Amino acid sequence: MEETFLTKTLEKCTHVFEETSFLEIQRYTNSQNDSIREGKLKYDDFEAFVAGTDKFYTPSFPKGANGVQRIASLRLIVQADVRHPDAFASDTLTLTPEQYLSMIANFHLPSRAVEMTAAMGPVFWTDSTQCDGKYLQIVYRKVTKQPKGTKGFEMVLSHDFETNETRGYLKGGQQILEALAYLRTSVRDIIHPMLLPVIVLSLKIQGRSETSQQEVHNQIRLIEARLRNTRPVKQASISENEGITLEAVNADLSACHQKIWKRPEAYLELIDEFQKSLQIIASSSRKDQNPELFSVHSNLRSRLELLRQRVRGIQNSAQTTLHRVDMQRSVLHNILLNQQNQIALQIENRNQRQEKEKELAVGQWNRTQLLLSLLGSIFLPITVVAAVFSTSFFNFHPGPGEKIMSPDFWIFWVVTAPITIIFVACWAFATMRRDK
Repeated sequence: MEETFLTKTLEKCTHVFEETSFLEIQRYTNSQNDSIREGKLKYDDFEAFVAGTDKFYTPSFPKGANGVQRIASLRLIVQADVRHPDAFASDTLTLTPEQYLSMIANFHLPSRAVEMTAAMGPVFWTDSTQCDGKYLQIVYRKVTKQPKGTKGFEMVLSHDFETNETRGYLKGGQQILEALAYLRTSVRDIIHPMLLPVIVLSLKIQGRSETSQQEVHNQIRLIEARLRNTRPVKQASISENEGITLEAVNADLSACHQKIWKRPEAYLELIDEFQKSLQIIASSSRKDQNPELFSVHSNLRSRLELLRQRVRGIQNSAQTTLHRVDMQRSVLHNILLNQQNQIALQIENRNQRQEKEKELAVGQWNRTQLLLSLLGSIFLPITVVAAVFSTSFFNFHPGPGEKIMSPDFWIFWVVTAPITIIFVACWAFATMRRDK
């Protein structure tokens, strides 16, 4: 079943290129014979390295050193400082399928590791049931998605309890380069299979150290002081730009929230898994036969306990800081809400003043129109009478035989009446059209 899963998973995986190198550390009973060998691993040399043949063959007894023998070794295929944005993408390998299969077979690595290409992590898995308990297999992976791709690290190891030989595959970015630097200075500790995972875990937690949390605390104090010194809202004016300072405070709160370690519980669970792996190693080895292993074992257990307490401290600090951030956001929200209410009240007052001014203007206009109507009502009849009597149809100084009103006065009505009727009809028609 495991071979089927491995084959099917490799068939759907894509391959992206990354530079490959190797690291080989040999520890002997005499520390003067310890050796570190590393360099670029060419495609044609890959099979020889994983098989430990040709120029990569290392004897158990160094030449010219009588009574000295190898007691531990570490052989790694390394892809450090990866550059491709899809190096940690789902169903993506940075080794060819043939190389991956050869590495799995010769290094006795877990075939299930290829099924974790989609895991985001942190993921830590160990198994010692394969090959009758002869090997301890380890998978440690942490990947995060970013706008420009994915980044993280991947570690697949296999430790031989009989020969104390650890072999594996390591891929990652700048942090892996730093971990390898620590590893080169810990040659005497490579006898323990959990050395490299603990180094990587320590560097990950240092990246989220207490210093970062203290910086967030200091920034929160500054934000609290800025909000306390905010100008009273009752003095706010619509014409003044009150949003700039508050927007800056909100941006600072968002920056603080991003810096806070949101879920340190994941690393507390990870440390528990590390402790379980140490228990498996302790139960698979005898202290009287391998005292140096147990010496390193005790140091690693102590370091894990230290990391646990540090993470708990960061956890408590993060919870307190998140609470303070939420409080300041509530204060900021209340300030903005009060400003909005005050501005809305000012707008309402201004509208009311404008309505009153409009009413006064309309009243003045109505009074003016009433006066004009009154004047028209007074003078219009006089004007009509004067116009009629000023026509030639009337002669108020008639001569002998003449009448005061001309007998042709009917012509005046014949002309004016139709014109008046036509004018009134046009006005009524225009009024009805406008109303529609």
